[in-house]
Amino acid sequence: MSRTGIVGPRPAPLPAPATVDAELEARLQRAWATLIPRADEIADSITAMLEHNDPVWFERADPALKADVVHNTREHVRRGLRTLADQDDPEHRPADVWRETGRRRARQGISMELVLNAYTLGTRVMWEALLDLDRDELGLDDHVLLIAGQRLWHALDVQNAVLIDSHRRESARLARRDLQRQQGLLDRLVDGHAQPELIDEAAAALGIAPGEPVACVVAPFDSLEEPLRSPEDRLERAGRVSFWHVRGGAQFALVPMEGCTGEELAALLAPAAAGRVAIALAADGVAGFAGVYQLAARTAQTLPRAGWRWCR
Repeated sequence: MSRTGIVGPRPAPLPAPATVDAELEARLQRAWATLIPRADEIADSITAMLEHNDPVWFERADPALKADVVHNTREHVRRGLRTLADQDDPEHRPADVWRETGRRRARQGISMELVLNAYTLGTRVMWEALLDLDRDELGLDDHVLLIAGQRLWHALDVQNAVLIDSHRRESARLARRDLQRQQGLLDRLVDGHAQPELIDEAAAALGIAPGEPVACVVAPFDSLEEPLRSPEDRLERAGRVSFWHVRGGAQFALVPMEGCTGEELAALLAPAAAGRVAIALAADGVAGFAGVYQLAARTAQTLPRAGWRWCR
């Protein structure tokens, strides 16, 4: 999704709205309750606006994900209106919906920014729906609308805080799980377990074709804290992915080599080298990774400190 749906810069978080008298409170709750029968209509208009703002995202999204967005938006609007109308079910708290949304969107790979953008857009649409009501009939004078606006935007601040915490926690958990899986695969490849099933699993998990040439980079730690300084970042800036692990007193990596030569890889990493580094190429892909790991590891041990070797 794009950022075109953002209403504008948000102000600093609002303090909790002040308590109002019972009569004004009743008018506020009656106004929000009037919108409850239109909850799905309001939610669907929010979804339509999100799709209009970013049609490419919706075209590429899996049908199940799009259906989840529709369902989740309806649930958010319905729960939000019931809470504002003081008709909320105490056993189904809105915060539980926000928290689960953060976890689910993280698992679906949707960035926190895009979810917060949707929340902001949804809040604006709900506010506009309130303004479209018959204000005279419901007693919505300017003071009542001011209080309603304060509460609505304060609720958005609370929603965002819950969602940000939930999304970050789930994203961190997924990152740890993916890293553990990646490192487990690297260990199995280095150990020479090159069965077809492992090759296919590793290729899928690392996002490389089974027969794509890969390089192995090995850098013994010796007495250094970092024999290669931030090599992953350096390669990423050059548009190259790499997968790093530690084994047997050395830092090592599997680097897909599509469109890159060994000399070019060495040139990218050389400025980051503080110790001994060797690179070996497996032309047959991950199936040959164990062999080139052993070659690079042995070669690195023969080098002088801060030495380089590209094993052809």
